[in-house]
Order: sequence, then C-alpha cells, then structure tokens
Amino acid sequence: MTFVAHDVAGQVLGAVGLDAYDLDERQDTSPWVTGMIVRRDLRGTGVGRALLRHLERWAAEHRIAEAWVGTDLALGFYQRCGWTLQETFTTRTGQQMDVLHKDLRK
Repeated sequence: MTFVAHDVAGQVLGAVGLDAYDLDERQDTSPWVTGMIVRRDLRGTGVGRALLRHLERWAAEHRIAEAWVGTDLALGFYQRCGWTLQETFTTRTGQQMDVLHKDLRK
C-alpha cells in the first residue's frame, strides 16, 4: 500500500508505503514502512508526519497491530512520531541501519 500527499493543484508533496518487509536481514518481522519521502523544499513542514500518521491509521483500521521501519537518516523523525528504537545493526552491504517499531493499537 502506498499513500501519496499532494496539494490542491495536484503537485506531489511526498509518499510513504507499507510492505511485507524492507530489509533483507529482517524478514522475520512484518509489515514495514517503506519509501518515506518528502519533497526537499517541504521537509520539516509536517508533510512527513501527516503521511506517517495516515499510514498508521489505515494500518490500524485494517487490523495491523504493529509495524517496523528501517532508517539510516531519519532516526529522530521517527522517534518524534512515537516510534521506538529496537536495534542498530550493519547490513550485509555495510550500511548502518536503525530499526524502529510501533504498536499501532495505541
């Protein structure tokens, strides 16, 4: 599932998805937030938070109790949105990745 934010003129502001998994090393948990992106000139304006909140509500309404997200750049963003850091690890390709979790029933 992918959600796209746009303005009244139809200009894309950002997008976020929910998929079975995102990290090859962590296929034992599901689902994962994927593809979170906000147009560079709109970062910090609440677009990302609104997209994530919409995805969380949709997931909860569809009886998805929890979700995970992996990030190498946006740890603080997800923590400010109520996600909890579960681990930090190095992927097979050498990238440091933070894995966060959220209970969507709350």
